[in-house]
Amino acid sequence: MTPRFSVIALSGGDSSRLGALIDHVRIVGYGKAVEIIVCGEASPDSPDSSDSTGPAAYAAGRPGVRLATAAGGRAAKYNAGAALAFGDVVMFIEAGTRLPARAFDLAADCLTDGRAGGGAFGVEAACAGLAARLLVRARSVLSRLTGRPLGDQALFMRRDLLARLGGFRRDDELAELELTGAARRAGAVIRVLGERAGVPGERYDAPGGTRLAWRETLRVARGIVLRA
Repeated sequence: MTPRFSVIALSGGDSSRLGALIDHVRIVGYGKAVEIIVCGEASPDSPDSSDSTGPAAYAAGRPGVRLATAAGGRAAKYNAGAALAFGDVVMFIEAGTRLPARAFDLAADCLTDGRAGGGAFGVEAACAGLAARLLVRARSVLSRLTGRPLGDQALFMRRDLLARLGGFRRDDELAELELTGAARRAGAVIRVLGERAGVPGERYDAPGGTRLAWRETLRVARGIVLRA
């Protein structure tokens, strides 16, 4: 039986970018049971409601898109989205990430192995600098070899496993590393697939972009060494 997917997206700071992500997920998931939940900031006046402006409010106005709100950082927002999810599998995605073709079929195939608790995709960036491209590719290979992805690799996980682990606990760049490490310690297999998600190349073409790519690769290595 094909699992149902819930895609949890952070709203970020750009309504047009978020709208493009929603359209992209719908195209990749055409004909499948894919729920989209956008995570936004709770209103400072009422923790149970969202700010009426901004990307999250814009997304909530799109047909079929649900809104989850939480005060605090990335972990709280992702956990709020997962708490609303009806899917058997929850996928976490950043606004700039683009899924590979057949992403949901690939994820479902990955999970046919009963030991597999989740997975993610490799990563590639259409950046101009050769050094940055090579570092992003190195990070992708390292993630695949170790089963340890970063946040731009569309981590997906069985919802029941996510609940047992207590969801995300960190707000920093090691959040996915910590969660997948906890899953592995619980006996689950996390697989990073060979198919690659696309991430914005401009962040690596900006000043300091090569250093950013190097830091991201080191984060994966650090997560392995520290068993984050």
